[in-house]
Amino acid sequence: LNASSFPWGIVPGPVVVHIQRGVGSSAAPGQIWLDADLLDSGRFSWGVVQHEYAHQVDFALLDSASRAQLHTLLGGTAWSGPEGHSSLDCERFADLVSWSYWGSADNVMKPLSTTDEGGEVSPAVFRAALAAILPGLPTAPLVQVAAVKAAPVRATASVKVAPAKHRRA
Repeated sequence: LNASSFPWGIVPGPVVVHIQRGVGSSAAPGQIWLDADLLDSGRFSWGVVQHEYAHQVDFALLDSASRAQLHTLLGGTAWSGPEGHSSLDCERFADLVSWSYWGSADNVMKPLSTTDEGGEVSPAVFRAALAAILPGLPTAPLVQVAAVKAAPVRATASVKVAPAKHRRA
């Protein structure tokens, strides 16, 4: 998360991160599941980690009005539901949080075209729209963050992230 310029501390905690081999990356309110093999790949996994944590931003900080506002921007078929992954606004939102605040060539959430999930909106437009919903978010151009060495991952670790110091009023 430190590679990103997104202020992850705005998410109220705790968020429990489950790490095990062979699990699909996913999120539910207050919980994230990550595959240890993916994390072992180093920087390649960082975009996915940010994507899953972005779901925590959605769960904890967005309401139906802000989701409706973002739906207009993101253009998916619905915020969530049984539709395909790429057509859901919650997935487009998570991709854009990852890509808009960590604009590295190493970010696997980088869209390859405007038709890709997360490619529908430019990072600058997305950051401005999100800052209008969550005041205080950075809207400045992307800043490359120096490489951070990832710690090795144990296959069955669970990590509790401490409650955030800064909460949305």
